[in-house]
Amino acid sequence: MKGDLSKITLLLVVFGLLFTCTNIVPWSIIPFAWICCFVPISLITSTKLPRLTLYAFLYLAYSLLSVLYYDPIALTQFDFFRYDGNYFITFLPFLILPLLPQNLRVPDEKIIKLFASISVLISLLPCIYQYSVGNFSTGYFLATNAFGGFLMIILSFSFSWLNLSKNRVVPMVLIFLSLSMLFMSGSRGSLFGIISALLIYFCFKWHIKFAPVILLSVVIGIKIMILTYTFPVYSGNPTFSVSSAIQKADTGKEANIYIRAYENWPRGLFLFFNSPIIGTGVGSVNDFPFDLSDTKLFQFNNSNIREYNSSHAHDTYLQILAEQGLVGLVLFLLMWRSLYTSIITRYTPSLTRDGLFIAFWALNFASFTEHRIPSPSNAFPFILIYILFYMNQSNFKPKLT
Repeated sequence: MKGDLSKITLLLVVFGLLFTCTNIVPWSIIPFAWICCFVPISLITSTKLPRLTLYAFLYLAYSLLSVLYYDPIALTQFDFFRYDGNYFITFLPFLILPLLPQNLRVPDEKIIKLFASISVLISLLPCIYQYSVGNFSTGYFLATNAFGGFLMIILSFSFSWLNLSKNRVVPMVLIFLSLSMLFMSGSRGSLFGIISALLIYFCFKWHIKFAPVILLSVVIGIKIMILTYTFPVYSGNPTFSVSSAIQKADTGKEANIYIRAYENWPRGLFLFFNSPIIGTGVGSVNDFPFDLSDTKLFQFNNSNIREYNSSHAHDTYLQILAEQGLVGLVLFLLMWRSLYTSIITRYTPSLTRDGLFIAFWALNFASFTEHRIPSPSNAFPFILIYILFYMNQSNFKPKLT
């Protein structure tokens, strides 16, 4: 990708980034649509693929095979790409990395500062209005977790800005306003994500490199303890689990927590146990009631129902295990780890690199409460900023200090 094509790509990435502040007007999809045109060229003409590109290709190819076997019609449905198969769009830019120019001198920090400032300011008015009339705030998004996840990414780069800048007034204001809106959104998963990510960030700066392992172990351990109690309730009577969860709650937000614990998470685990190697098919988690055999290790959901909506397992890892099994999870983690490695080893400390580091971990931990990593509201700004980072990276390879 040379000359004018590089400039057009850069302009579209910046344009799309500025419009990630809303999913009501989905203009943020434009750079992804543009990038899609170059995927065949990238894969055919590149003699050596970056590891991230290779693993992204393997994961998306495996996902595509699963869709073609389970529900090929899904590839013609808009809502499939919006909900069940959104990672086909979200991870698409990783496939054109071999074509992207590097050391392009992109003013990435200025772009990020502009993006964060504009996004916070234009989101503030609808957020305050929605909260003042007794609703949880969604900003220019359709759901509270979509808005909260977007603010989580804004906070990631605002904290990086605050930590590395001599003039701290603007980032402090952005952090205050973003946190205020995050509380008004009621998105506790996003708050958990950003707090956990900041804890890891400062642990790394204090040379406590095992912090992610400890924190992940604690979160996974708590999740296992919850499912040890709730999974038998779900597997005994799946249709009763939702009504039982709602009866335990006094408010809508409490009901959401109980529904996740008693229905969403156990549903993903139930499908994984029934087809642990390859899963029950991409898009199958919300195609219930399920039609499964109790005696097979390799099976797809045989239900004739096909739904494309947000009724997923509300946990990215359980979602992948349910629909794509251990094979899918391994391929996904190889891709996700390659992305992380490229962030921490290829760039000098900067607002962009440190912001990506924080956002990466925020997405990881928020994904234990929701299906966040491939969600456009959460992932689009992260992925587009990573593209700017990739095009602007230098030859230095220091560790995070």
